[in-house]
Amino acid sequence: MCGIAGILRFQGITDEDMRVINRMTDVMAHRGPDDRGIYVSRTNPPVAALGMRRLSIIDLSPGGHQPMGDPSSRYWIVFNGEIYNYRELQSLLVERGWEFRSSSDTEVLLYLFITYGTGSLSMVEGMFAFAVWDEKERKIFLARDRVGKKPFFYYSDGSKFLFASEIKAILAHPDVETVQNTEKLRDYLYLRYVPGPDTMFRNVYKLPPASFAVVSEKGIAVQRYWDVQPSLPRRQNIQKDLEGEFLDRFNSAVVKRMIADVPLGAFLSGGIDSSAVVSVMHKFAGENVKTYSVGFEPPWESELKYARIMAKACNTDHHEVLVDHTDFKDNIEDLIKGREMPVSEPADIPIFIMSRLASEKVKVVLSGEGSDEIFGGYYKYIFDPYTKYYRALPVSLKRLCQHLPDILPFKFKKGLHYLAAADIEDNITRSFAWFASLDDDAIVNNEFKVDTFDPPIGIGERLGLLGYKGSEAMSYLDLSYWLPDNLLERADRITMANSLELRAPFLDHALIEFCFSLAIELKISYFTTKRLLRKAMGGFLPQEIIQRGKVGFTTPLAHWLRRELRDWVEDIVFSNRCRQRGLFDHKVLREMFDDHISGAKDCSKALWTVINLELWFRIFINGGSGKENHEN
Repeated sequence: MCGIAGILRFQGITDEDMRVINRMTDVMAHRGPDDRGIYVSRTNPPVAALGMRRLSIIDLSPGGHQPMGDPSSRYWIVFNGEIYNYRELQSLLVERGWEFRSSSDTEVLLYLFITYGTGSLSMVEGMFAFAVWDEKERKIFLARDRVGKKPFFYYSDGSKFLFASEIKAILAHPDVETVQNTEKLRDYLYLRYVPGPDTMFRNVYKLPPASFAVVSEKGIAVQRYWDVQPSLPRRQNIQKDLEGEFLDRFNSAVVKRMIADVPLGAFLSGGIDSSAVVSVMHKFAGENVKTYSVGFEPPWESELKYARIMAKACNTDHHEVLVDHTDFKDNIEDLIKGREMPVSEPADIPIFIMSRLASEKVKVVLSGEGSDEIFGGYYKYIFDPYTKYYRALPVSLKRLCQHLPDILPFKFKKGLHYLAAADIEDNITRSFAWFASLDDDAIVNNEFKVDTFDPPIGIGERLGLLGYKGSEAMSYLDLSYWLPDNLLERADRITMANSLELRAPFLDHALIEFCFSLAIELKISYFTTKRLLRKAMGGFLPQEIIQRGKVGFTTPLAHWLRRELRDWVEDIVFSNRCRQRGLFDHKVLREMFDDHISGAKDCSKALWTVINLELWFRIFINGGSGKENHEN
């Protein structure tokens, strides 16, 4: 696992570029505290500089040092990720005449690319973002894994091309102006994340998942190399052989992700996803599995009791950390710096603290990330087919429905948000809207309101060609955008900020393809989600885990903002700096704040959005610390 970076300037890199490539890697030292390296091309003049920071996981010897060249020194690679089938690929390459100088998967990936070109991408099992510089052709090849588990950002202005594992490395170049992408700021306010290939920074882009790019003097050309092709007809019945096929695939996915030359563990929430991962780890590793969970200081209820049930069942070496309101205030700015985005989910902070704990004993953790997207784990997949009946209601009845949340307890308030999504006729726009951010955009000034969200260009045609409809289409969209652009991006940043590598067995591409070959009824039925997963794991997990419904990781944020963190919130939200940005209507915001403090409404989601955006502006756009000049 590494942080990688590069500069291309085809007229010749400058002395300043030489200094900057070091700076680009230094700002990612947390991604690779074990080693660092720089390579400058031998062309005349030099046109490329590559840099890396290494977190040693496989082959801890100097043989895994990067940037790594082939024996001819024509090709040079920088690679972030893990290739789980590298041993099999190495044997194949030996048969083709290659001799290996190390036991690292980096060398395997380099020789595989030299031998098979873009065809190598379909042969690789793993998570990766890598770049290969070709000295002879004066071009660079970039690639990202199928699901987007590893990040890849780039910047181009016509005279130079920059790439890196993190945006802050690109912003370290003095020629890059740090400016917010105003249009995509609207997307963030609406969705809680920015769909790729855009980011919240102008002229900084993501290389899309399952894509490669070639950059030369002619420009940049991006091409997709993989998609989740549906099997028609879908498999219809849950039978023992289907459960067995899933278990075989899942066991294989977990075991592959246990390959490491360093200690590893697992995040254990107590839900079915992480519990399934820990169960398989225990099966193959015995009683040596280290598990990590996070909860809240009493009196707040958390999922720890379920995590303890699972840890006891597998006799794991279990570790817990408890957080309180001070942890939120003390860690939010570090997390924003690490994420390079506002922290849309309050749960990110407890996970950030848990990652810090895990990094004291292990370098790798496995998690249950991705199960919801491939197994239909969100209730929206169940509800969405019925939204057509809501849209058919007379306007008077819709208005009555929209007033119901006002008289219901706080836990039902989000019902109004769901009704707003249900009223959208276009299925693609509706799919994005289910997870939208602000329940009430009245606090946003008109310039930044989103009347209608514009889905990414071409996504409708892709769905049409693939044949996905209804809940299947929604699952595919979540796999393509919600997962890589939000969940995986934050998971990478949270763990790597603590020099910790996260692996997600549910996102094994063969397992994904298997799940998308199933009829939707095998995954969701009435109000049961992850149907096949529950049946297959029924004999391996405690019944308390199997029978649990989908439970989001909730925090006592609403209470803390109302009491312990009240002054902190007011200092940020109603500061002159926040007012002068012109993003929010502070009269409406004051009314919302007062309603929250009095307990009349739960406005924690809106307040959290404002807090994080303001701190993000101070840290990245204003170039300072969010702690500075709160009174201003």
